[in-house]
Amino acid sequence: VIKLKNNIKKNLIFKSELIIVRRIRFEELSKYKYIASNILVSEFKKHNNKKRLYLCIGTPRVVWDSFGPMVGSLLKSNMHNDNYKVLGTVEEPVSAQNILEVLKGVNLDEYMIVSIDASVGVFNAGDILIKDGGLKPGLALDKDLGSFGDLSILGYITGINARAKDSYKEIIKKQSVFVAQAIIEAEEHIKKSGGMEIEI
Repeated sequence: VIKLKNNIKKNLIFKSELIIVRRIRFEELSKYKYIASNILVSEFKKHNNKKRLYLCIGTPRVVWDSFGPMVGSLLKSNMHNDNYKVLGTVEEPVSAQNILEVLKGVNLDEYMIVSIDASVGVFNAGDILIKDGGLKPGLALDKDLGSFGDLSILGYITGINARAKDSYKEIIKKQSVFVAQAIIEAEEHIKKSGGMEIEI
């Protein structure tokens, strides 16, 4: 789980020299999947369409930390091309405890790394944030493992607690499906068009 401490205004788009953020509110997920795909294609293009490594962080053993592995499992079961690699699923989770070991055998220079994780912070439960740069898994456990990723996708779980976990399972499931579908559409577009940007 990532604790986002940046002072980000609650606008849909916030830009500075260092970061570009796209927030998609939970109640708008059904309307913005296509826009999310377009954002991803644009980001892939910036990295010369290098192969993508989807680093899906979290554990299915804890409801509020299951967003990453749920996305990973959906990607693994629904994407079928050679331009990506998925690490972190419900069956084989990647977390702060094993991320360094998991990445040992991967040549990270070959990939654009897209880190996917749950987050708490300034936005509402169910919101999605796409931002430049990597994530620092383990901060919630006071572990400094460094930053991982060229692009990050955060699923907000703010306000989720043990008493409310059942009511939030559907929110996390909807977040996961939204992100997985956006990624799959972006990958399919890259495959078919050789990296041309989606027009909206």
